[in-house]
Amino acid sequence: PSPLPRPAVPVSSQALPYLPPVLAPNRVSVVGALPLGAGQVGLQVAVGFPVFASLRALVGVSRAVDLGLAYETFLGLMHDARGLLRVGTVVDRVAFAAVLEAGAAGFITRATRELNGARWLTGRRNLNGAVGGLFSYLGATPRDTRISVDVRYQLAVDFEPVARRPLSAPPGGYELLHSLCLAMAFEIPLSPRSSVVIRPGFDVRFSPNDAPFMPTLAVGFVTGL
Repeated sequence: PSPLPRPAVPVSSQALPYLPPVLAPNRVSVVGALPLGAGQVGLQVAVGFPVFASLRALVGVSRAVDLGLAYETFLGLMHDARGLLRVGTVVDRVAFAAVLEAGAAGFITRATRELNGARWLTGRRNLNGAVGGLFSYLGATPRDTRISVDVRYQLAVDFEPVARRPLSAPPGGYELLHSLCLAMAFEIPLSPRSSVVIRPGFDVRFSPNDAPFMPTLAVGFVTGL
């Protein structure tokens, strides 16, 4: 006699291969080279040293260009406000950007009464500007940590120059101070629109009225709107 046919197994009970969920990429970057894109907004709140607290906001005005504002303070003794420009592009898993910042700072303590205070620690003066470049590696998967290198030249204009050492302040009503600022940024995505940022670095300053070498650190949170 022919064997009895086997009962059909319901499709729902058949073993299906496990497919991991598809994660949406995080493309909201405020400190790296990755441009936001037209109409996108990125916000960052950070604390650190020597800048105690900072706020940054960027808006994508085109595919490659971001404009924004920044505010930084040193324990309330210095208040620095700046305009920001970032122009970037992406090639495969690497992003490149040119950055420009410019603004003004106010100080609670007069320069003649300050010794190794907010000016000496931050390298900021009445007018401040920086220009430089950013390089970011975007990682192989959507939620990989982005690693960025930030190199900038900073120029500060001091309208209250004080000679801390003999011949350390030029005659006249202003002084130009030059610095080289280097930093790395590690952007750790938490979701498609938010991430944690750790940014260590250091400044090399070429004015006798500034700290010649100053380590820097910022830890912050970034979100997109």
